[in-house]
Amino acid sequence: MAELTRQQIITALIAVPQNANLAGIDLSKLDLTGACLIGANLCRSRLHESQFAEADLSGASLIHSQMRDINLSHANLNEADLSGADLERANLSHASLRYANLQSAFLSRAKGISADLRAAYLKQANLRYASLNRAILADADLTNANLDNADLSAANLEQANLSDANLSHADLRGAILKNADLSHANLQGADLQDADLEGAILINTTMPDGSIAQQPALVSPDPLISQLPNTIPDRAGSSSNNVSPVQ
Repeated sequence: MAELTRQQIITALIAVPQNANLAGIDLSKLDLTGACLIGANLCRSRLHESQFAEADLSGASLIHSQMRDINLSHANLNEADLSGADLERANLSHASLRYANLQSAFLSRAKGISADLRAAYLKQANLRYASLNRAILADADLTNANLDNADLSAANLEQANLSDANLSHADLRGAILKNADLSHANLQGADLQDADLEGAILINTTMPDGSIAQQPALVSPDPLISQLPNTIPDRAGSSSNNVSPVQ
């Protein structure tokens, strides 16, 4: 009987029902294009340089997995746990990572062009020099993330939490940052040409020119409040602009 190749053994191993326990497995440099690993346990697995294009890893656990140079283009990683994973130079273009946990993940120089990261958790993630052109990061949590020199041009960051994030020298041309929280963020040297910052919170934010923004972006006043008299009564009952109080 012919000896099975490593590729054949691994392919047979993953052809199991959902939620398979494959923790610590070595899948490096294998072609698993289109594999179905929904809910699988792949914690601390070795997946570097593997082909997972169009694979379904939704709900999978990939905590602290080694995934350098992996191809995850067009893959489904919705609600997957990739916290602490090493995704350096990973290809995540057009992948879906909605509600994925990427806390403290290492994504330096990763490619996530047009990736869907809506409501993803990226707190303290390292995204230095990452390419996230046209990516969707609306409602994502990027608190204290490192986005130094990242390409976020035309990305959608509406209502994203970028407080304390490092966006120095980031490319944010044409990015949507409406209602995003940029408090205490570092934008020094960033390119904000044509970026939409309507309603963004800019408290103690370091701006591209190095200046510090002290106040949040202005919001429309409450229409009911605007109809009230612009007076402040003193202790005697009279108003600060000498308008007689109502008897």
